[in-house]
Amino acid sequence: MLPERVGNELAEHEHVLEGVKSGLFSMEVAGKGLPKSLVTVKVLLPAELASVLEHGAEGQAELTRRFAESGEEHLCRARRRPVV
Repeated sequence: MLPERVGNELAEHEHVLEGVKSGLFSMEVAGKGLPKSLVTVKVLLPAELASVLEHGAEGQAELTRRFAESGEEHLCRARRRPVV
């Protein structure tokens, strides 16, 4: 699973974690076992996660809409403001 692979990289390699802390970071992960279509990993801020937990699929759809409006649906910055 992709989030597990990314988490393992963060846990195992300090330079990866430091890159994430810098505000913008990208990395390649081996695609073996992943869907062939594009997969985007977006780290949610606490308020965004709370919205999804509170509102379920509707909250997730709203976050998706807001990320698209912001122009950063495929980008995750560590120092960004929550969209909710």
